[in-house]
Amino acid sequence: MATPRVFVSSTCYDLKYIRENLKYFIKNMGYEPVLSEDGDVFFDPSSHTHDSCLNEVENAQIFILIIGGRYGGRYEKTEDSITNKEYRTAVKKRIPVFTLVERSVYNEHFVYQKNKDNAEVIDKIKFPSVDSLKIFEFINEVRSAEVNNAFSSFSDFSDIEDYLKKQWAGMLYNFLQKESEHNRIEKMFDQLSQINRNTEKLSKLILDTVGTDENKIEAGLYELMLSSTAVSPFIFWKNPITPKDVIKYDQYRDCIRSKVKGFRINNGDGVSINSDYSMSQKKFEKEANAYKVLRNKMVDFLRSKDKSVEEYLEKASNED
Repeated sequence: MATPRVFVSSTCYDLKYIRENLKYFIKNMGYEPVLSEDGDVFFDPSSHTHDSCLNEVENAQIFILIIGGRYGGRYEKTEDSITNKEYRTAVKKRIPVFTLVERSVYNEHFVYQKNKDNAEVIDKIKFPSVDSLKIFEFINEVRSAEVNNAFSSFSDFSDIEDYLKKQWAGMLYNFLQKESEHNRIEKMFDQLSQINRNTEKLSKLILDTVGTDENKIEAGLYELMLSSTAVSPFIFWKNPITPKDVIKYDQYRDCIRSKVKGFRINNGDGVSINSDYSMSQKKFEKEANAYKVLRNKMVDFLRSKDKSVEEYLEKASNED
């Protein structure tokens, strides 16, 4: 059975007791903890130890960030800490990040925020809970991220335990809800495809008997559209498209935005489409490729009927 790997990132020494408790908590949850001091990180002899830690982050499914009062060791020859780099790697790889800030540091962060732009004052303030103002800047970096930016403060390990239990339970619930919705959508698409196939057969019989050449061209274009998955999001969002829409826009994103207000690509995993007019990056890339294939087929079909794209769009516009 595959077990989620949980990478624990923090300054090792001032938070040693927290890291030790986290290790047992993660194990009790049925997950695999990854802590550098326990030998869980493979240190490749051919690379820097810091890079080995970053490589291990990429193999994790969950990332826990603990921010305490010590900035920690620098990453190679930079001013950034190793913890900074580990966090940025997790964000880049879209790994869920759960950030916890020591409460005394969190409280002093408010003072820093109020005075950071006043050079005469900030240099005179003593912050007993931290050894570097870079810690406050790191907190701001986490908070200012567009996504994956939630965090909580803690006084002792029980606060961390309560927070992670609630967050992980919510993550599981959200996953199950999305899976359930995804299954319903797939079933609906199957039913719509079956209806479309039956309608297509009936329409073809009628057109072959009484349809004009223009009708037959339009029917041929619709037939190509119904065979492509690129149109399924429009059906789901109840914003159907016509052959004119596909011919007019050579980019899938432009076609969607012409029909669907508020469309966006989210950072969700897997191949998903949602009722809030969003879809995952993988879903978008998949359907964008299908759209490109569809549009090329439709253009070739028009040419086979001695009709240019310009002629078709002009006639379709006049009929609107």
